[in-house]
Formats: sequence, structure tokens, C-alpha cells
Amino acid sequence: MFIGGGTPTSLSPENARKLLSAIRTSLPLANDYELTLEGRVHDLVPEKMEVWLAEGVNRISLGVQSFDTRVRRQVGRLDDQDTVLEKLRGLMAYNQCAVIIDLMYGLPDQTLDVWKRDVELLVESGVDGADLYQLDVFEKSDLALSIQRGNLSPAATTKEQTAMFAFGKKYLDTLGYKRLSFCHWARNNRERRLYNTMARTGIQLFPFGCGAGGHVDGLSTMLHRALPMYERMVSAGQKPLMFLQQESPYARIADRIQAQMNQCRLDIAGLGQEYPKLAALAWLGRLWEDYGLWQDNGWVYQLTEAGQFWQVNMTQTLLECVEYLLSGKMALWMTKLPNRDETP
Repeated sequence: MFIGGGTPTSLSPENARKLLSAIRTSLPLANDYELTLEGRVHDLVPEKMEVWLAEGVNRISLGVQSFDTRVRRQVGRLDDQDTVLEKLRGLMAYNQCAVIIDLMYGLPDQTLDVWKRDVELLVESGVDGADLYQLDVFEKSDLALSIQRGNLSPAATTKEQTAMFAFGKKYLDTLGYKRLSFCHWARNNRERRLYNTMARTGIQLFPFGCGAGGHVDGLSTMLHRALPMYERMVSAGQKPLMFLQQESPYARIADRIQAQMNQCRLDIAGLGQEYPKLAALAWLGRLWEDYGLWQDNGWVYQLTEAGQFWQVNMTQTLLECVEYLLSGKMALWMTKLPNRDETP
């Protein structure tokens, strides 16, 4: 069970209790269930934390982004470095849940030295796990506009982000953190990351709440994203579906590729044996090996450090290639692919 897609920790203690009580009463949770609450450090106050833990939350994921006070304040984070560390210690003192944080590299004014200190503080904090995310500055986003207007320093370059990723990976690997995905590390066995891992394997996902999406028995759906419409339909006893449609016939193949790439590997030969048309992916396998993005170990392709940095882009390219090979529909970018002997 994953409660996210916003900032659910902002719920009042009373409303959080109602929600969590309904989950425990209505859903068949297993003995070893994982119930994640996603939120922000600013909401870590005793009156809230005690409700979450008493009502069965056993994993809390927090968007720290950076410990550095200046970097945090520039991207709208309220608490300074000392307050963040103090609040994390307060949550961990209960010793009742896995504590996970997100760190982001490439933020404005987050130099390599600042990033190194972020990763060191992650370790010193003692949290159970962490995601190391690459900053993407989306066109027309508030961050992009602030940078364009000169209100913020530019985000890190790709070269700078590459060095940040390399440091974070090496530092956590050296200290014995367990790699659970291309961007997630666990300090101990308390952190399992079940939802994030299983969601990429094609398991059935049941959506609850305004704007939630999922897929069940070959059907994908999203519930209404506009709260007034969602409330009206629920009040009228109707299912608040915004759409309900048949999944793509390639959905399970896509799940398989995403699950493997999430674990920094891909069995291209196995895909080709099961789906003969996908044998053509061997060309892409050789090309990316030439580029140093992965290596063939005799069974599967394993992503190199560079490949792990570009994992999201590689996965998207693979999915588009699969759709083309199986359906014959070519995306516009595929008309511009280089020949094997050309430099892209």
C-alpha cells in the first residue's frame, strides 16, 4: 500500500487516522505488509507521527532533496539543515518504521562538494534507505522560469551530474549499502521497497482516491483528477472513473523490460527467443555496448555506471523500439537513428 502522489503527511492527525483506519479495516493486508506514507520533513511533528505509527504505517518516504540550507530554500523547502536532521532523528527514535529519503543531484548551487556533503549526511543520519534522483528541469516549469529570469543559478550540466551520480554510487556501494534499483539503496533489511519494485513487474494495481491510476485484469484506469467531479460521483454511488480502457497488447513485455532495467540488466536474447521479432534488438545491444552503456556478460546485458546514469532514457528507447518491432509503427525520432558506424 502506497499513499503518495502528493503530500499526504499534510493531513491533520484526525483525517490521517480516518484514512489509515479505513485501510486497515477494508483491505486484506498480509502479515508482512508494507504501508508507505509519502511526505515532507516539515510535517514530522509528534501529534502526526504518533497517529501514523499507531495506525499501521511502517514505511515513511520523505522528500529531503538536499540537506544544504541554501539549496533547500531556493527550491522552496522550509526547514534548514539542522532542523531536517533533528526531525529525522525524532522519527527514527520511535523505531517503528523504515525511514526513506529522496536526495536530488543537479540542483541550482548544488556543487559537487555540496552533493558530497549531502550523501555523507545521508549516511550519518542513519536512515534506512534513499533514492538518488537526477534533476530534470522541465520546460516552462517554475524552476525553469526562475533560472531563465536570473532568479536562480543554472542547474548542473550533464557532465556535472554524471560526476555527482558516480560519487553517490561509489560512496554507498563502498559502505555496503544494498542496491535495490538503479537509483535506490538500502542501509539494512528493514527497507524492502516493495511497492516501487513490484509496480514495475506488471502486478495488479488497485487505485483509490482522486487522481489515482492503476491496472487490473488487463484494464487500465484513472480516477477523476478533478476533486469536485470525484466527490459528486462518489456521493452518487458511482465509480469515479475518468477512463477505463484495455491495456496495450505489449504491456506485459513493457513490464518485463522495465523490471529488468530497474535492476540494471536486460535479457535481450530471452526476449528474442520468446518474441522472434524482438531478436532485432540485438543491434541495439551491440550499439550500446560500443557506447559503453552496458556489457554482455554471456547471459544478459548489465548496465555500466554510464548506463545506470542514462537508465530512464535507455528504457524509454527500448519501449519505443519494441512497439515499432511488434506493431510496425515508427516514432518520429526513429527515422533519425544513426547507422551503426555513425556517431550519434
